Amino acid sequence: MTMIKRQLNIAIAALMLMMAFATSCIDDRYFVDIVGEGESEVDFSLTFRPASNINVGTRGTAGDAIREIKNLFVVWYDSDGNYKGSKYFSQSDMTITDADRTGIADPLGETVTQHADGMKCKIPFGRYRIYAVVNMGDLSSRSELQKEVDFKNISFTWNAGNVAANCQMSGYFATSNDTQYATGDAQLVTINKDSTSLHSWLRRAASKVTLAFDASQLNENVYIYIEKAELKDVPKTCTLINPNTPQSKDELIADGEAISYANGSADFHQWLALSKGNNYYGNHANDAESMFFYENMQGTEADKHKYKNFESKDNKPYGTYIEVTGYYVNNGPKPSSGKIIYRCMLGKNMVDDFNSVRNAHYKVTLKFKYDANDPDWHIVYDYQPSKIDVILPNPMYISYLPNQPLEMPVTLNFNKDNYKVTSIKAEITKNNWGYDDHKYYSNNSLATKATDGKGEDSFGFLSLELNQSAYIYTKDFTGAQRETVSDGEKMTIPVYTRKLVMTQGCSGANIWVGRQRYAKVMVTVQFTNVSNASDIQTVSKEVDIIQVPRLVNPTGVWRPATSTKPFRVTLQTTTTDAFFAKDFVDLKSDGPWTAHIEQGDDWVQIRSLNGTWGTADVVGSTGSSVDFEYRPGSTTSSSSPRFGLIKVTYHNNTCVHMILVSQGMGRVNIGGNNWHMTNVKYAGVDEDNPLLEGSMFKFGTSSVAYKSLNNLKEGYGFPTTETEANDLNLDKSFECYDLSGNTITKTFREVEIDAASGFNSQTMTENGAARVANSADWTALMDETKFDRYYGILYGDKCDRTITTNDAAAYTNVGDVKGMLGCFIYEKGTGNTLFFPMGNTGHGRRQYIDRSPGGETRYRWGDLKYADRTGEMPEATAKVVPPLYNIWQAKGAVYWYGVRTYISSTQPTADNSSDWRYGFDINFMTYGFEPYVSNHVYVNMDWTQSNVGTKETGTKSNSDACFLRRIDN
Repeated sequence: MTMIKRQLNIAIAALMLMMAFATSCIDDRYFVDIVGEGESEVDFSLTFRPASNINVGTRGTAGDAIREIKNLFVVWYDSDGNYKGSKYFSQSDMTITDADRTGIADPLGETVTQHADGMKCKIPFGRYRIYAVVNMGDLSSRSELQKEVDFKNISFTWNAGNVAANCQMSGYFATSNDTQYATGDAQLVTINKDSTSLHSWLRRAASKVTLAFDASQLNENVYIYIEKAELKDVPKTCTLINPNTPQSKDELIADGEAISYANGSADFHQWLALSKGNNYYGNHANDAESMFFYENMQGTEADKHKYKNFESKDNKPYGTYIEVTGYYVNNGPKPSSGKIIYRCMLGKNMVDDFNSVRNAHYKVTLKFKYDANDPDWHIVYDYQPSKIDVILPNPMYISYLPNQPLEMPVTLNFNKDNYKVTSIKAEITKNNWGYDDHKYYSNNSLATKATDGKGEDSFGFLSLELNQSAYIYTKDFTGAQRETVSDGEKMTIPVYTRKLVMTQGCSGANIWVGRQRYAKVMVTVQFTNVSNASDIQTVSKEVDIIQVPRLVNPTGVWRPATSTKPFRVTLQTTTTDAFFAKDFVDLKSDGPWTAHIEQGDDWVQIRSLNGTWGTADVVGSTGSSVDFEYRPGSTTSSSSPRFGLIKVTYHNNTCVHMILVSQGMGRVNIGGNNWHMTNVKYAGVDEDNPLLEGSMFKFGTSSVAYKSLNNLKEGYGFPTTETEANDLNLDKSFECYDLSGNTITKTFREVEIDAASGFNSQTMTENGAARVANSADWTALMDETKFDRYYGILYGDKCDRTITTNDAAAYTNVGDVKGMLGCFIYEKGTGNTLFFPMGNTGHGRRQYIDRSPGGETRYRWGDLKYADRTGEMPEATAKVVPPLYNIWQAKGAVYWYGVRTYISSTQPTADNSSDWRYGFDINFMTYGFEPYVSNHVYVNMDWTQSNVGTKETGTKSNSDACFLRRIDN
């Protein structure tokens, strides 16, 4: 009966409407839903809206922390705002799935949100505004529920200890799932069917901020170190439906969520660093680190961010803002440094809006410009030079090479009408020889001026004079040339790395591949009043001088005559104190850098990455990797190789590294001799390219050549620990070449030598056409007035870029995509260059015998080890030469002379056997390049000061195994 009655009522109502339309104009207000009487089973579904993306123009919580639907409370009101019913659903009452929102969000935004359905309840026929409240539990007992206006103002409090708990969401139900995405006022929904499906879009009460930094428009030599970003003055509470508008300071939390960029360090050098070349950090992806906060609607007002200070918060005292703290360094023409703060009011734009709406993703990019300004941010930076001041950029860098200059710019700030400069002095106040965690280094144990008795000539790297082995600590620059400027004067004070002096293991050259050394220079200036001589103002300023780590990767590139294959030069550094690093990282230039063709511009070409090939300099910006490309500009048919030199300056162009490039194979005329370009493979046969180390030979013995591949076999390589070095190692078999290049097997002890004749055999001399280089040939290359030498990695034709792993120096076979460590000899007049490999492990020598320290009767025969020691120096010895305490691990190579050389007028005896020279010593660690003393042979089961050719136990004449290089006669 009820159904029949309802249908009759509907029919009558419809008939009455039709009659009304027949007698009046059509009016849209008559088109209303017919409600009738009854009850409907309502099926609810809901999805929360992806966060609105707001780009504001200019590490905290995970960006997807607020993304779960945990419970639902549904409440409905009649058209007059009276409560008519409610229903609570727990998570178990729902079916929750992930919904694709790709079409709504941008590519970096929220592409998936949760969708819930399966929630049903009975609602009487009627017209209602029906609300959805998520993650607030059952609200049925709340007094505010009785009136819609009170319900919409229900508030909740921010949970600072658990950001994910601030996951309150709200929305309203409609018959369509695209109804304005839950914005605006709730709609009246007609319930007049047995079953009804309703959908609600939800909006989170919270929004979030992701922050990025763009420094691409900074000036060179300007740095921003970011410590922290933090939201300030965020609402303590939020309203459920109505706009949330705090109206007093008491309604705000002063310090909101924060993102730290300081890496746990108080040292700003460890913070996030930004510069023109290292110019972007952060992203606005949905899962990026974010700072969450409740909605804060503060309206609009013109001239946002145009006020000169931040005291009024742009006339919005209860608005929410972002604060970024950091440290500012300007080493440009007007150097300064100090703490800096950037502040920005949140809103929909940077012009006039202060509304931080709910359910929004604010994508804020702080864009630093020029000297780190940004017109849309308030900046607090208090640096003001004194009226009388000495201004120095700090820090400054100096080369790892010896005898290298650094020009320190000094600005003298004073009123020239009132004062004049009467004295300028520079003093080295700190001058480290080592680094803090070196085993024998201590700031206290080694005073700056060597007061510990070790001598001024031995320690520290900096001097105030060029070409000095001893320190020059103070120097008077009063009479130095100065430039007049508007607010004073400018000048430069030069400092220098000391000469290459290795008396006690330390000099102007940095021996460590991965360690910096530090010095300090105090500049003291006296200003005298021009009207009152007794008015003297003295100002002292100290600057840090950092000697950069030694660079070795890359140092050279070789190409065959027919190859123009490009090579990507990316300078590498490391943080280890090892003699040669295994794991490299890109060198970031602290200031602009430049690559310049110093020699060979008729065939050498360079370019920036993907730029235009040519001979013009390639330049890079502050903070960028030193990264460019080189190639031979053409092939060459000449039988003589050609050579070029690329000079790289970095760290504001104050530090130098050389890249030696070559193309082709053939003899190299250098020092008056036609040197072969490669080492000897086996008797009378050279290797195929300059990277190959060749074989090792015992002195004077051409018939057995120990192959380089032995070095990489387990148990045949360098003993990396002292324990391994002391293990028994008797009579291992080695792969060798015979005179014809056939592979044979020999133990190390069974091969005898001919010390008297040397290598003057027909097999080596090729019927007089060539000879093994002798003492005079090698010694000629030591002349520093004619030759420069560089130590590092050479890459061959199979490599198209710098290698950052062990393969950087492990070249063994033709076709390897690897490099080789060695020493480059560069002739200053011609530019011709020789490369001497140190071997695929860096240890270019097999010792005939290596006895353990302490006198134990344990021996290793044919050990691959450049240095004589089998372990660290005893402490007493190490304290005399502390940089060399672990020289037993050092890399280097020994090359035999063609014949032994007698260097004394006295016939050798057991006491002066070192007067005989058998070979030449190339020491990577110490930059050494000098004759090798062969006086350590084991004879008759005991050590003796003997030459290489002494017979062991009266039966066999033996020696080390070393490399060979030949010269044309």
